[in-house]
Amino acid sequence: ELSFNEAVELRHVMGIKVPVSRRDESNLVIHWPEFNPLVHIKAPAGTAWVVIQYIVATLDMVREGGHHYSSTNITIPYIDETMPEQEITFQNVTGTNCLVLIGMAIRYFRNTNQNNPVNIKRWKPAGIAGSFYN
Repeated sequence: ELSFNEAVELRHVMGIKVPVSRRDESNLVIHWPEFNPLVHIKAPAGTAWVVIQYIVATLDMVREGGHHYSSTNITIPYIDETMPEQEITFQNVTGTNCLVLIGMAIRYFRNTNQNNPVNIKRWKPAGIAGSFYN
């Protein structure tokens, strides 16, 4: 649970466990269970959308200079409704002798166009969501 922002930690705004696992030696899966954004994600007043950002960074610990990264976003309306479960798969991101770090950040937006972000430091959680070594 390494946090990149000392003003707020991911675990203080996420009221839901989102497991990260390896499907096999080369693929990672992030499994979002069914959840309600208003219940499970703390947000500042006036939030319309929440964007969850993921980045997967892989470092080959044997082959010098071997590295890879992938990223994706999940956009969630900040409403009082149940969101269905979903899986995010990162394919071919790891292999033998690789260190993998999965970073996660949450961004909040005040309008439906997502062009009015909340820029208060205590509402910019980011940290390590998972790590693996093959």
